[in-house]
Amino acid sequence: MSSSPEKAAGKLLGASCAGRGVSAEVSGVASERRLRLALGAALFAGTLALFARSIGFEFLSFDDGKYVTENPWVLAGLTPESVRGVFTTFYAYNWHPLTWLSYMLEFEL
Repeated sequence: MSSSPEKAAGKLLGASCAGRGVSAEVSGVASERRLRLALGAALFAGTLALFARSIGFEFLSFDDGKYVTENPWVLAGLTPESVRGVFTTFYAYNWHPLTWLSYMLEFEL
């Protein structure tokens, strides 16, 4: 008694594969994966092409001074007092504790 590999695989994979060719299902999964990879690669390439010019740009001075170079919490570095301070105070009319923590870490490095 011989059975085809597709039927045997269909029995192992369950009833969802019964009546359909397993190779067609595997091919569909592979096709969907290729499509997702192609879309991801296209999105990555488009983003890179769009923002590649900005790599050489200088630091902007719209509000960076207030948020980074003049911010007393950032300039204090990562200390228990400054970490507590960024969560309990406002600076420059804003409250951005996680942003300030990342600036503090960069300042320490």
